[in-house]
Amino acid sequence: MTRKLLVPLDAGGNKHINLANGTASSDAATFGQIPTALPPNGTAGGDLSGSYPNPTVAQIQGIAITPAQATLVSDLNNAAARSATATLLPGEETVFTGSTASQTLTLPASPPASSLNTITNAASVSVTLAPGSGATLNNFGTTGNVTIPTGYSFGVIYIGTTWYVLSAGPAGYSKTSFTAGVATLTFGTTIAVDASTGNHFRVTLTASTGSMGAPSNPTDGQKITFEIIQDATGSRTMTWNAAFHFPSAGAPTLTTTASKRDLVGFCYSSSASAWLYLGTSLGL
Repeated sequence: MTRKLLVPLDAGGNKHINLANGTASSDAATFGQIPTALPPNGTAGGDLSGSYPNPTVAQIQGIAITPAQATLVSDLNNAAARSATATLLPGEETVFTGSTASQTLTLPASPPASSLNTITNAASVSVTLAPGSGATLNNFGTTGNVTIPTGYSFGVIYIGTTWYVLSAGPAGYSKTSFTAGVATLTFGTTIAVDASTGNHFRVTLTASTGSMGAPSNPTDGQKITFEIIQDATGSRTMTWNAAFHFPSAGAPTLTTTASKRDLVGFCYSSSASAWLYLGTSLGL
């Protein structure tokens, strides 16, 4: 007859051997059944969502990101040296070192939305930058291939099916003044902008009462782009702070068609203490 043990068992310093592996939650586990390490489990927290052991990244330091932006972040620091004609990767930080003229660097045709690429020409010859098949390249209103002179760096962002030039100037560009992704602005009477949070700022006009405020924390030579979107009603207008300097013709007249957008570019000059107008792409 088998009876249950109903009192504590004192082995007197000895050990039980030859136990069978437990098969139920109430069974004793043998030494071999106890793992040396256990994976985390339960609901993820902080910047992660989902459950362990396979949570996903939902935000970075409290700022929500999309899957496309997560892909972009994973591509950052994707440095590559190119010495001849080549097709670039999304998020690539390219340094061209070729010595033969008439070389072309082709941007990705269909990268993730808001992908950022930088191209620095460290060679003794100029290099041509071209869009991938089916895409276009927009250099502040001028479409087509772009020539990058010796010693210059270009930064571009992919929106829709178009690569837009965000930054172009002598090499020495710092990634700290060229933040990945798009910073969304809050519409209001004064639209606040912090230039240290990015180089591409997006805002949707929901009334005609807004004025683009002077960006705080600028960097000398920093180039930024405003993506200004009409809401579903359209016919919205906007004014600019005096920190934005336009040519004698004045500020561009923004598109008023519902749901259309304009891109407006500026470069900050510390000697002028102003954001100098670079150009506009309207009605996108």
